[in-house]
Amino acid sequence: MTTRDTANRIRARLDAPAQVEAMLDEVRAISPDFLRDLRADPLLTLDQYPDVELSYLNPQDFYDQHCSIAGMYINTVTPPRLSVATATAERMRFTALHEFGHHLQQTTAIADTTVLRDDGGVALEEAACDLFAAKILLSDELVDSVLPTGTPSATDVARLWASADASRSAVAVTAAQRLTVDGYVAVIGSDGTVEFCATRGLPPLRRGSNQQTAEIVRALRVATQNTVERLTRFQFRDGIRGAELWAQAARAGNGYWFVVAAESGVPWKQLALPSFEAEVTGRWHVCEFCGHGWMNFSRAHDCGTPICPECTRCGCRNALKERLCSGCGFIQPAHLFNEGSSVCRDCAD
Repeated sequence: MTTRDTANRIRARLDAPAQVEAMLDEVRAISPDFLRDLRADPLLTLDQYPDVELSYLNPQDFYDQHCSIAGMYINTVTPPRLSVATATAERMRFTALHEFGHHLQQTTAIADTTVLRDDGGVALEEAACDLFAAKILLSDELVDSVLPTGTPSATDVARLWASADASRSAVAVTAAQRLTVDGYVAVIGSDGTVEFCATRGLPPLRRGSNQQTAEIVRALRVATQNTVERLTRFQFRDGIRGAELWAQAARAGNGYWFVVAAESGVPWKQLALPSFEAEVTGRWHVCEFCGHGWMNFSRAHDCGTPICPECTRCGCRNALKERLCSGCGFIQPAHLFNEGSSVCRDCAD
């Protein structure tokens, strides 16, 4: 995750509420009753809306775990298609509204607000889709009556979910808007699998990733009570562990937990200061080509190994069968070495 990625994500979170208001204005412009109908029955309303086609697919058809939801917006067909994975009714409503959010942002004047961004508006569009769906499904009155104005606890989030006819994902997005510091509101299965994650300021936890090594997940997997608390680090690709966070988990129905994790100021602790262990921890790598060793904090290349900062190579170069000559110090094709020799033939002569 680069500094620019982080900046785009932070800017997207700040700009998403205004983007959603513009999306709601577009909904109201469709017809006086369209917003009311969306809130009453999103699936039926979108199925009857002629400007899009609503289709349902098996969850296995959605293999991209980098996406936060199991859905897809396809704008290369006429009319554009909203594809939704079959799941619980609550989850399907959230997914359909999320995909309709893509439609609103790509086919109306709203599109002009995103194209000039560094990332082409990708981060803003995605954040606005989540928030748009949550706004449709959860009224401000209900949210304000259950959640505190500051960072909520996981028990607050679970209480909102129990009070609403909305998916856990919609509730997580809504709750994450109340975070006052960097952190997460996530839906995690009892086996440690991330089902959904809303974030403020931190790299998102990838949908489908397993967080069994995180302290809060280890605690919830063996918990007999409805709430557990731990200082925790979540894990990302390549063995990189995130900053230490204050975390609380609360049961959210059979097999699921809401997890709220934040850097400081959490309501379930009387004094929750930023951790002295806040820095991200990397993983030690040694380049097999040049022998350089370094602590890696970056994501791996497509081959699964990081790019060496010294020789700029990664595991993709394995197919070239090259070796480092201990004599001249150059990386040479493997066929220029005699079997068992650590020096190339030029150096051996």
